[in-house]
Amino acid sequence: MSNNIRDSYGLLQQRFDELSRTNLGIEADLERCRKELIRSKETWEETFNSVNDLIYILADDNSIVHVNRAMQKRLGLPLEAIVGRYCYEIVHGTTAPPPECLQLLLSEKGQQYSADLYIERLKGYFSITGTPLLNSAGIQVGSVHICHDITERKLAEDALLRSEQNYRELIEHARTVIMRWDASGVITFINDYGEVLFGYKRSELLGKQVVGTIVPEIDTSGRDLRQMIDNIIKSPANFHENENENMTRDGRRIWMHWSNSAVYDKNGTLMEVLSIGNDLTDRREAEEKLYETHQYLEKAVQRSSELAAEAARANAAKSDFLANMSHELRTPMNGVIAMAGLLSSTPLNDEQLNYVGVIRKSGKHLMSIINDILDYSKIEARRMGLEEVAFNLADVIGDLMPMLQASADEKKLALSCQIEPDVPSVVRGDPARLRQILLNLASNAVKFTERGSVSILVSVDSRDEQQLILRFTITDTGIGIAEDQLPLIFNPFTQADTSTTRRFGGTGLGLSISRQLVELMRGTLDVSSKVGVGSVFSFTAHFVLNPADESGLQDAGLTSEVIAQSATFSEYRRKFKILVVEDNPTNQRVAGALLEKAGFSYTLVDSGYEALQCLENGPFDLILMDCQMPGLDGYETTALIRSASVAVIRNDMPIIAMTANVLEGGREKCIEAGMDDYISKPIELSLLLPLIEKWLPPEESTESTEQSCKLESNAPKLKSGPEASAVPVFNEADYLRRNLEDRVLAQDVLNIFVASTPGYLAELMVPLESGDAVGVRKQAHAIKGACSTVGAEQMRETALRLEMLAKGGDLVTAAAVAVQLHLDFERLVVVLQRCGWKNF
Repeated sequence: MSNNIRDSYGLLQQRFDELSRTNLGIEADLERCRKELIRSKETWEETFNSVNDLIYILADDNSIVHVNRAMQKRLGLPLEAIVGRYCYEIVHGTTAPPPECLQLLLSEKGQQYSADLYIERLKGYFSITGTPLLNSAGIQVGSVHICHDITERKLAEDALLRSEQNYRELIEHARTVIMRWDASGVITFINDYGEVLFGYKRSELLGKQVVGTIVPEIDTSGRDLRQMIDNIIKSPANFHENENENMTRDGRRIWMHWSNSAVYDKNGTLMEVLSIGNDLTDRREAEEKLYETHQYLEKAVQRSSELAAEAARANAAKSDFLANMSHELRTPMNGVIAMAGLLSSTPLNDEQLNYVGVIRKSGKHLMSIINDILDYSKIEARRMGLEEVAFNLADVIGDLMPMLQASADEKKLALSCQIEPDVPSVVRGDPARLRQILLNLASNAVKFTERGSVSILVSVDSRDEQQLILRFTITDTGIGIAEDQLPLIFNPFTQADTSTTRRFGGTGLGLSISRQLVELMRGTLDVSSKVGVGSVFSFTAHFVLNPADESGLQDAGLTSEVIAQSATFSEYRRKFKILVVEDNPTNQRVAGALLEKAGFSYTLVDSGYEALQCLENGPFDLILMDCQMPGLDGYETTALIRSASVAVIRNDMPIIAMTANVLEGGREKCIEAGMDDYISKPIELSLLLPLIEKWLPPEESTESTEQSCKLESNAPKLKSGPEASAVPVFNEADYLRRNLEDRVLAQDVLNIFVASTPGYLAELMVPLESGDAVGVRKQAHAIKGACSTVGAEQMRETALRLEMLAKGGDLVTAAAVAVQLHLDFERLVVVLQRCGWKNF
C-alpha cells in the first residue's frame, strides 16, 4: 500500500512538475504578449499621431474616446481636455449636433459615411469620413472619424466656379459677337449679343452653316465669301484679322471686323475657330461720309488756294504799288524839302525866309502824312517788323525834344522830360519805332494844348535779368477828350471830333499806328482824359537787357552827334571822293548840294553803267547808290562792283543805299545785294554826315590816334600772314570820337565785343566746314559790322576779304582767311590790354 502511495505521490510530483513547467511557459508567453501588445500600442499611437489628417474616435454615445495629435493641435487643447466630451461640443462648440453633422451621427449602424463640411471653429473645409467600430459579435461599439483638410481645394473650386460664372457673364453680356464654329463651318456657339445683332435665336443658329445664315455667299461687291470661309479653315493663321460683309435675319447687310483664333487638338488637327466680331457699319458709313467730306474739302481747299494765290498776287501788286508810290511821292518831296533847306541858308530877306519856312513846314507835314499812310498800309498787310539793336535811350529822347520845342515855344508851353534814375542807359529794341510812337503822342499833346505844359516821363514798369518793361507817360493840360469818344480815338482815320480835323489837321492815323506799334513791342497803350483838364497817354514796351552784340550802339552814338561838330572836319573831308549814282536830276542836285555843303568832293552819274566806267578809271572812297534806276539798277550795279567780273579799281569800297522804298525788307534787300548801309529819302544832312563818316577812314592827326598807333607798334607781333594789312589793329581815337569821348560807354561796348566775338568766330566755322558759301558771307558780314563799331580795323579788313571770297565761292582761300581772322582777334585783345582797356 505504501508502494502504491509512493507511486501515486511520485506520479503526482511528476505531474506537478509538468504543470509548473507548463505554467512557466505560459507566463513567459504572457509576458511576451504583453510586451508585444505594448509595442503594438506604441506603434499604433505613433502611427495615429503621425497622420496629418484630424482623427477622433467616438464611443457608442458619441463621446470622444481618443484624438490624434493633429486634432489636438488644431483645437488647441490637450488630450485630457478633449476625452469624454461630445464631438459636437469640442469640434463645433455647440450643445447639440448641428444639422450638417446630425446626419452623419444618425447614419445607419455599421455603414461607412462621408461628407464635406465647413467647420467654423477649425476655420476650414473638411472632407469627413466616418467608419464604424464593431466588436467580435459584429455590434457597433463606436466609430472612427478622419477629417481631411480640403480648404485650398474648396477655395480653388469656388474661384474656378466664380471665374466660369464671370467668363460666362462676360461672353453673354459682351458688346461684341463671340462665336465658335467647327472645321466644317458649322456654328457651335454664339453669345447673346450675336443673337441680338443678327436677329436669330441661339437655337436657330447652333448646328447651322455660317455661310447662308450670318455670312452671305456673295457680298455686294461681288466677292465670294464661301471661298473666304474655306480659306480661313485651310489657313487660319492668314486670317487672324479680317473684315467682311455679314447679313442679319431680315436680310440687312452689315460690316463686321473679325478676330479669329484657331483651336487644335493634341494631334494638331483644327477643331474649332473662335471668332470675335465688332460691328463696323456705323464706322464704315462715317468713313464714307468723311470721304465725301474730304473730297468736298479738297475742292474747297483747292478753291481757297486759288483765292489765296489771287489774294497774294493782289497783295504783291498792292505792295509794289505802295513801293512805287513811296518812291514817286517821296522823291519829289525830298527835292522840295532839301532845296528849301539849302535856300534858307542863302541870303534872304524876312519875307523870303517866311516863304521858305512855309515851304519846308508844308513839305514836312505832307511827308508826315505820306509816312503815316505807308506805315498804316504796312501794318495792315502785316509787313511791319521791329529791329532789335542796342541804343541809348537818352539819345532817342534827346532827338525828340528839339522836334517838339519849336511848336511848344510858339504856344509858350512848358515842355519837360524826366527819365527815372533806375532806367538803364542802353537797351536793345527798335529806337526808330519808339521815337515814332513818342513823337506821335507828344506832338499830339503839344498840338492840342493851348496853355500849360506837356511832360514826358520814362520809368521802369518791371524787369528781370534779361527783360525790361519801360513805361512812357505823356501828360498834357490840353483840351481833353470826352469819355464817350475815348474808345474811338484809336480807330484809323478817326479823331475825337470832326471839328478837330478842321482846326488842327491830321489824318487820324497817328494813334492807330502808335497803338499797333506798341502791341508789336508787346506792350499796351492806355489813355485817361477829362475835357478842359487834359489827357494822359501811357504805354509800355518790352526791351532786352545785357545785349549779346553791340552792332546797334554805333547808330545811337552817331545819330546824336551835332551837325556843327561834323562841319569842323571840312578840310579832312575834302581828301575823300564820293561817287553819287542817282538818275533823278532833282535828287542829284540835292545830293550834290548836301555833299558840297559838308565839304566832300563828289562825282555825279545817272546810271549804273556810268558808275562802273568811273570806278574802272579812277579811285573813289565811298558810293551813294540809288536803288531804283532804269537799265542797271542799284542792286545789280552793287553786285557787279563786288564781283571779280568787272575791272573796278577797288571792289570793297563802302556803298550806302539811297532809296525812297521804306517798306519792310528794303534794308535787308540792300544788305543782301552787298551794300554796307542804308539811308531813306528824303535825305537829311544831319543823318547823312554821320553815316558817311562811319564808313570813311578816321582823321589821323589827333593825339589819341598817335597814342593808339604807338601802343600798337609796341604790341607783340603776332603772325599776320603774307597779306597782313597796314591798317591799325585798333583805332582808338575814332572809336572814342564816335562814343562822344565817353570811356565808360566805350569800355562797356568793348567788353561785350570781346566776350561775344569768340562765339561769332565759332559760328563762322560751321558754314565753312559744310561748304555753305552764303552762310560764310553772312557771318563774315556780321563780324565786319561789329568790328567797325569798336574800331577793330584790321579785323574789319580781314572780315571784308573773307566776305568777298565767300561771295565769289572760293571757300578754300576763305578757310585760310578765317584762321587769319582768329589771329587778328588775338592781336586786338593784346593791343586793348596795352592801351589800358580793362577786363581783357
